[in-house]
Amino acid sequence: MKLRRDRVSAAEELDVVIVNQVPSTCLVELAAALGKRGHRVRLVTGAPVATRAMQNVVSVPLVDYDPQTAFGRLRSWLSFTILAARYLLGVRADAVVVTCTNPPTMPFVTVAVSAIRRFAVIVRVLDVYPDVLRAVPFPGWRLVGWVYGAVNRWTYARCAVVMTLGATMAETLSKYVGRSNIHVIPEWVSPACEVPGERDGGFESPVVVIASGNVGATHDNTPLLAAAERMRGEPIRFLISTKNSSRLPPALAEARNVEVYPHLPEDDYLRLLDSADVAFVSQREFAESCSFPSRVLTYLSHALPVLATSGHRSDLAALLDQQGCGIVVSPNDADEGVINALGRLCADPRLLEAMRCAAGKASHLFARSIWLPKFVNLVEQAGAEHRLAAGIGHDA
Repeated sequence: MKLRRDRVSAAEELDVVIVNQVPSTCLVELAAALGKRGHRVRLVTGAPVATRAMQNVVSVPLVDYDPQTAFGRLRSWLSFTILAARYLLGVRADAVVVTCTNPPTMPFVTVAVSAIRRFAVIVRVLDVYPDVLRAVPFPGWRLVGWVYGAVNRWTYARCAVVMTLGATMAETLSKYVGRSNIHVIPEWVSPACEVPGERDGGFESPVVVIASGNVGATHDNTPLLAAAERMRGEPIRFLISTKNSSRLPPALAEARNVEVYPHLPEDDYLRLLDSADVAFVSQREFAESCSFPSRVLTYLSHALPVLATSGHRSDLAALLDQQGCGIVVSPNDADEGVINALGRLCADPRLLEAMRCAAGKASHLFARSIWLPKFVNLVEQAGAEHRLAAGIGHDA
């Protein structure tokens, strides 16, 4: 549904519900910004969110996300979906619900409940389902894809706003809803305080490569294993920080030039980033046009060049290529490609330095000051348009 911006310029006080089992910092900041503007906001999440310092924001924890096993993920997704649906049945008709694709079925469930309660729905697509599932092939894919596609078309046609993280993801999503109705609002970061200048002493040896975040089914860390094994005598070291280290290849975790850390507190994680020279990110084939790893923005905000395995039809590849802040390697030749790229970076400090400066500049494209106001405006516009169309007042 396209917002009629010519008729609606601002929203009066709104009741906003934000649903995501694992809320990003951006969604929490969205809640805080909406609350500060006088709207009543509820954050429906897995674990509690600290909202004491926020105006008009309440945390509603349901079931925490379990990333450790496939069974744990499915169980926590199902439990959260059921409890979230029950919670949404009590939401007022004049409300705006911002729902995300975590769990993947949450947009459909939210729209289904809205058919009863009549609130407005904004969907934020963090991963394009079912397309992203092609990265983990399984029997019956065609049937699942057909059914899921039909569900998507029904769901998105009934949303006030559909948004996603990048232009390539929007093109993938346009199979289910008109491209002109899709808004691109990426995640955002605090950009590098200043564009980094040249290091006085250049890069010290060894070059330090960091990889962090969940080890998901759409990510492939075997190129890191190949690089760690083949480059044992090279001036290079690998740091890996993840919640689910049990899913790493055992040989990778045991390699001498690899250090594995659990999920770290924020201050410790930031120190780890500051000790790195390059960041590694992987996207399996078919996942690259359906998702964007938000950890990349954190790397850029620390002026870290990004070495990525990704198909060239991806938002990640477009960012790295256009801004010159990293190297993109095809997933079809990831092992050799990663090894060769790391060899280039180790042998050419000037190239590493140039990419570091470019990474700091690129982080400014994702500044909070750019994207948070746009997101707030979309929510307020959707709320005002919903009330205008339905003739709903505060006593709904």
